[in-house]
Amino acid sequence: MVHLRRAYAYCRHCGVVGCGGRHQDYQEFLDQFQGTIDVEYRDLNIIAGDTVAFSRGLERMTGTLKNGQKFDAWVRFTECYRKTNGHWLAIHDHISVPVDLESGKAALDLKP
Repeated sequence: MVHLRRAYAYCRHCGVVGCGGRHQDYQEFLDQFQGTIDVEYRDLNIIAGDTVAFSRGLERMTGTLKNGQKFDAWVRFTECYRKTNGHWLAIHDHISVPVDLESGKAALDLKP
């Protein structure tokens, strides 16, 4: 398990400096689930310098939605970090999913 400190602009919803309101988006997503959410990482790449680092890879989330439907999706992620006062802080993150070009919809059922 990896623990990271996130540094965002002050968020009026959560009080975190630096969140920029994303906390509410994440909370709304997580509130759709009942019970635990399992996360798996694959093809993790980390590139680090003295004060800046990037990670990217595939992330799988599985769980059960409150309506009883099973959720199982792979996404691509990129996260950027800055070392501040001896601590690596996440300063940016991005998640994307493949798109079915014919339908224009997210293809959440693909597997690596």
